[in-house]
Amino acid sequence: MRNGAIRVLVGVIVGAHFFYFFAILASFPLVVFVDWYRPLAVALVAVMAIASQIFFGECPLTQWERTLRFQIAKKIPYHGACVAHYANRLLHLRLTTRTVRMINTSVGAALVLLSIVMTFLHA
Repeated sequence: MRNGAIRVLVGVIVGAHFFYFFAILASFPLVVFVDWYRPLAVALVAVMAIASQIFFGECPLTQWERTLRFQIAKKIPYHGACVAHYANRLLHLRLTTRTVRMINTSVGAALVLLSIVMTFLHA
């Protein structure tokens, strides 16, 4: 693949990360007010966040982005979680990979718990 195509693909991957992040945040009010969305929210967290940590050790999109950026620049662009990298780069907020994992786990658990509670409240 040529560098231009790789850069486009990297942009798509970064966009997918941001979309996933905002989908998780948007899930909180949707879980409260939209009954049919609750199982989807649980699947969103379970499949994407939890399974990726178990099977890949980190988000597969992060691995793919780093691999593609390495093909372009011939050096590893960053270590650890992409969220930590972009939080530092865009917001000047220093996060460790461990902190990102703790936040991801907490947000995922809160979303699943909220989905379960709302299901029982509306039953």
